[in-house]
Amino acid sequence: MTGSDSSSIAEPTVLLTDRAWPDDSIEREVVEAAGFRLVSGPADPASAEVIEGLVDEHRPSAVLTCWAPVSAAAITRGSTEGPLRHVARMGVGLDNIAVDAASEAGRGASSSRTARCAVGSGTPPAPSCGGSPP
Repeated sequence: MTGSDSSSIAEPTVLLTDRAWPDDSIEREVVEAAGFRLVSGPADPASAEVIEGLVDEHRPSAVLTCWAPVSAAAITRGSTEGPLRHVARMGVGLDNIAVDAASEAGRGASSSRTARCAVGSGTPPAPSCGGSPP
């Protein structure tokens, strides 16, 4: 089944909201090998409203984010109207994730200082991930 086959049952999806590196090839390889479809938002951090729209459109099982805000609205809609189970920060801290909303919805929230290594690459994380957006 492919992500472009709209006639079949939708594949479980992971939403990558933004990134500090040039492309999503490593994340795509790892996520697709695990049986999920990867949907990438813009490389630069988008607004909470844009992320909410991506959650509404793609109904992800998980959200991966560097700096883009993952609001209570995104988490609530994702958990009540879709399969959202977890929001992960690819960087340090959880300040851009509505952790209280995730807890109230019974969804996980986590962060990984090692960013790209956290999704299985053998390369070091982008030096800017976990700090300020480029």
